[in-house]
Amino acid sequence: MCGVIALMKHKGDVVVDILQSLQRLEYRGYDSCGIAVANNAKIQIVKETGKVENLVKSCKKANLNASIGMGHTRWATHGSVTTENAHPHTSGEIAVVHNGIIENYMEIKNELLAKGFTFKSQTDTETIPVLIDSLMKDGNDFKTAFTKAISRLKGAFAIIAICASEKNTIAVAKNQSPLVVGFGDNLSVVGSDAFSIISITNKMSYLLDGDYGFVSLDKGLELFDKNGEKAIREVIVSQLNLDASSKNGYAHYMLKEIHEQPSILSNIVKQNFTENGMNIENFDKIDFTKYKRIAIIACGTSYYAGTVCVKYFEQYAKMSCDCYIASEFRYRAAIIDKETLYIGISQSGETADVIGAIKNIKNAGSTMLSVINARETTMQFLSDSTIGCEAGPEIGVASTKVFTAQIMTILSLTLAIAQTKKLISLDEIAQIKKDLLDAISKIQSLLNDKSWIKNIAQVSKNIKDYSSILYLGRDISYALATEAALKMKELTYIHCEALASGELKHGSIALIDKNIPVVAIAPSSCLFDKSASNIEGIFSRDGRIVLVSDKAGIDYFAKFTNQILGSIEIPETKAHTMPFLYAPAAQLMSYHAASQKGHDVDQPRNLAKSVTVE
Repeated sequence: MCGVIALMKHKGDVVVDILQSLQRLEYRGYDSCGIAVANNAKIQIVKETGKVENLVKSCKKANLNASIGMGHTRWATHGSVTTENAHPHTSGEIAVVHNGIIENYMEIKNELLAKGFTFKSQTDTETIPVLIDSLMKDGNDFKTAFTKAISRLKGAFAIIAICASEKNTIAVAKNQSPLVVGFGDNLSVVGSDAFSIISITNKMSYLLDGDYGFVSLDKGLELFDKNGEKAIREVIVSQLNLDASSKNGYAHYMLKEIHEQPSILSNIVKQNFTENGMNIENFDKIDFTKYKRIAIIACGTSYYAGTVCVKYFEQYAKMSCDCYIASEFRYRAAIIDKETLYIGISQSGETADVIGAIKNIKNAGSTMLSVINARETTMQFLSDSTIGCEAGPEIGVASTKVFTAQIMTILSLTLAIAQTKKLISLDEIAQIKKDLLDAISKIQSLLNDKSWIKNIAQVSKNIKDYSSILYLGRDISYALATEAALKMKELTYIHCEALASGELKHGSIALIDKNIPVVAIAPSSCLFDKSASNIEGIFSRDGRIVLVSDKAGIDYFAKFTNQILGSIEIPETKAHTMPFLYAPAAQLMSYHAASQKGHDVDQPRNLAKSVTVE
C-alpha cells in the first residue's frame, strides 16, 4: 500500500535521496506523493498527484534543500486523490507520513475541532500531526507529545513524524504495518521496507508491532515496546540485491520478471533436491509426521498458488488439504486444531489479512508455517517456521515470478514430507526432478523463441478490445485459469472470470456467444476428453475460443478454425510440471494485451503490491 521514507544527515542534502527512495517505493502502488523537509524551524512541503516524476520536477522548482526530511507515496483509503489529501500532513511544526488506517480518527478529529483546530484534508492521517501539535501546545515536548498521541491511536499504522525545531529527531511507531530503521555513516533513515532504503544503507533493524521511539544521529535508535519498556532490535546486514531495481534492457519490470522465471525455478530445484532425494534439512524445522491435514491461508495470486499446491499435498503427501482466502478465514468460526498444519503464503510477508489469520491460529495454539518471498517480515516473526521462495524482489505490481516460485517451493515441501513419511521412493523423486528440469528448459526455450512470443502478442491483440473474457480449466488447469484471469483483469481492466470447465453448464453457459471470448487451458494430458466436450459445447453456441494447449490438443480442434481467435502451443508436459509452462504463457498474454491498450503494466491503476491494510 502506501510507502514511507524519512532521512536525516549530519551534513548534506536529503531531498535527492528521499525522491530516489520514493521511486523505489513505486512498486507498492500509489496515486499521489509528497515530500516535507525541516528548514529554519519551518516545514516546507511539496505534494503532487500522479507519478513521483511529477514530484521530482516540482521539488526542483521549489529548490528544496535540507538535512532532514520525509516522503510518502499514497494509495488512497480516506479521501479522494488530491494534493490536499496527499502526504505528508502538517500542523504547526509537525509533519507526518503514515501507512495504514487510523480506525478512531473521527473521534480524535471531533475533539480537535472542538478545541479550534482546523483540517485541510479528508484523511485519517491528518489527525496525527494535529493531535501532536495540540499536545505540544499544552506544554509537552515533541517526544512526549508523540508518545501520548500514539497511545490514542487504534488501527494498523507505520508512522513517521518530524518536528521543525527538532532537526536531530525522527519519531517512529509501528503497529501491523511494516517499518524498518537503517543506520549509516553520519545518517539515519526510516522506510517501509528494506528495498526503500537499501541504496542508502544495508544495516537495518525491523520494528515489531507496538514499537515506538526516536531516531537521532548521536543516540541512534531509542526504542520502546508496546508496554513502554526500553527495547533493542537486532541490527542486520541486508543481502538485498540492488540489481532488482534495473530493468536490464527490458521494456518493463514485469517482462523482465517473466523472463527471470527459468533461472529462479532452476535455483529452487537445486536448493531443494539432492542426488538422493530431497534436501530434508531445508524443511526439518517442523515435525510433519504430527499433522493429518494442511490448511493454506493466502490472498490474491498467492491464494491461487495455494490452490495449485492443494493437488500436490493430496497426491504426494497424502494429506487432506484446503486453501482459504485469508480475509474470509480470519473472521469465520473456523475450527483451528493442533492436528492441522497451517501454511500462510505471501509475496511480501506483510499481507494484513494473512497476518490477522496467523494471529488467530497462533492464539489457538496451532502451528504456523509461512512461505514468503521477502525477508525479515511480520509473517516471519509470527510464524513457527518460514520457507523462502528466493525469487528476489518483484517490482512489477502484478505478480509473475513469485507465483511460480511459490508453487515450486511448496511442491518441494510436499515431496520432502512424502519422503519423510516414506510415501514416495527416491527413484520417483529423481523422476520428478528430471521432469521439472525438463519443463524449465522448455520454458526457457519458449521465452527465447521470438516467433512464439510474437504469436502470443497477436492472440492478445485479438482479445484486448472485448469487455469480458472467460477462462476455463480442469484440475490444475482450473487453478491456473483463476490466476490467468486475475492477471488479465489487473492489467487490462477487462472483466475476467475463471470457471471450472465442468461448472460451465451449471449456469455460466448462458453467457456464451460470439461477444465473450473463452480462454481454454486444456493440455491433452489433463482430462482432455472432458475439456474437449466443454469446448465443443462453446463452439456449438457460436462461442469464440483462445486455446492454450499442446500440439495434440490444438490439432484436435483444427476443424473449428473460424471460431478460434488464436492458439498458444505449449510443449507436452505432465500435471506436476504444468504450472511452470502454462503460467508464463498466460502472464505474457496479459502483458501484451495491456501494453497494446497503452496501460502502465508495472503499476496498474488502483493496485498495491503490498496490501498492508484490510
